[in-house]
Amino acid sequence: MKKPLNSLLVGIIMLLNTLVVNSQCLDFSFEESTDGTDVLVDVRVDNFTDILSLQVAFGYPADKLQLLDIVGNSQLNINSSNLNDLDPGYITLVWFKADVGETLLDGSSLLQFRFQLLDSSPATILLLDNDYIEIVDDSFENVCYTSQDIIINDPRAMISGNVFHDINGNCLESADDIALGGWKVKITSNTETFYRITNKSGQYILPVELGEYTIEVLPINDLWSPCIASETIIVDTEGEEYLASFVMSPNETSSALSVTMKAQRLRRCFNNKYQVTYRNDGTAASTNTIIEIELDDNLEYVDANISDVSTAGQLINVDIGTVEAGESSNFNITVNVNCDNTVLGETLCAEAEIMSDDSMVPPSSW
Repeated sequence: MKKPLNSLLVGIIMLLNTLVVNSQCLDFSFEESTDGTDVLVDVRVDNFTDILSLQVAFGYPADKLQLLDIVGNSQLNINSSNLNDLDPGYITLVWFKADVGETLLDGSSLLQFRFQLLDSSPATILLLDNDYIEIVDDSFENVCYTSQDIIINDPRAMISGNVFHDINGNCLESADDIALGGWKVKITSNTETFYRITNKSGQYILPVELGEYTIEVLPINDLWSPCIASETIIVDTEGEEYLASFVMSPNETSSALSVTMKAQRLRRCFNNKYQVTYRNDGTAASTNTIIEIELDDNLEYVDANISDVSTAGQLINVDIGTVEAGESSNFNITVNVNCDNTVLGETLCAEAEIMSDDSMVPPSSW
């Protein structure tokens, strides 16, 4: 018998045609790495949801950095036709879809710049905050955005590391271990506390001033424990990178599923889209995984961009199958809002529930 987990009334309560609910700004961030003497800068995005068009520009000091190459996101099929980098120090990106918006997993690389350092002084790369920026979702609404600059060749030191799932049970970092993305790392000094979220490769990075720092990983649920509770590092040399990686050991073998469901708004008499996102933060794969969605009586299911969907009245069942430990993914469903039985300002609700043969039942404190 299947055990339901995390039945979530997602708060997708919408004022028809007038109110945007749970709207999140598209967040741009930069991540630096090296390849030999070249510097790689990834432009990463969070909350890239149902984006229909994107027009942005980036700036960098051409007297300090020479641009060698740009690699675009493969899912969005970004290539040289979307980019203009002929003006040194200035990069523009223009991308759009003809029909339906695109969604990327949080932390995805939108672009990767490859630079050659022309001198040893710090250089700032930033998203240019000007009238050129335009981001539109597939409801033809403007999307807000946030951005944080990055300083290349910064004389500050760097604390970095990875978080892994200890597959072979030896509490040591090994080639078989699996990266854990979306985990929170806490970094504390005598005066400040910082938090970083690991990317899809399980990596976190934090530029820091000189001093003493304590690093710890905050387990995502009670199924996990760190093999080492914390690590203290003395940062005493500018420009150096200090490594602190963590291996997480399973307390028990179980999947731990969650599901969320969101849409920006619902428009009467039109097709509208919900994004359904699911995760397995457990220590084992989830098998025979089912997501059940219950729609308001005034919402009619149209289609989905995922296979193995069955419907019975207002219930939609999606057979996800196996969800590996650490896996996160999403899909969209399209619904039509009834014209005859709804009025502007009316509230409609939808509920998503995820279940499997072997999921743990969350404690009441969740």
